[in-house]
Amino acid sequence: MPNIAFIPIRSGSKSIPNKNIKEFCGKPLVQWVTEAALDSNLVDKIVIATDKDYRNLLKKMLESLYPTKKVEVYIREKRNSRDGSYTEDVILEWIGRFFDDPEQSKDNFILLQATNPFITS
Repeated sequence: MPNIAFIPIRSGSKSIPNKNIKEFCGKPLVQWVTEAALDSNLVDKIVIATDKDYRNLLKKMLESLYPTKKVEVYIREKRNSRDGSYTEDVILEWIGRFFDDPEQSKDNFILLQATNPFITS
């Protein structure tokens, strides 16, 4: 049973613009959570679900920090990248694209929030 860590981020935060990529103690928020997932050795795949505005930035960060195929960027549909979009909708969008029958999947799905830099492995 593979363990998939799912990290949803988007660029359109109104309360704190670009909060998911803002530096906190020398690293962008999303990097703290990604590294905790990698360091746990319990996660087989990490999916960072984002919008088009963050695509190039994340790909550059991932290529330099995580040359492994374990971390990937998924570009969310526009309807799930808005201010009023629900995390659950992004999760269901991704699952619907990558699993023929999600109810038959044996994968473990772990939701991690980029706004929690204190999460540990």
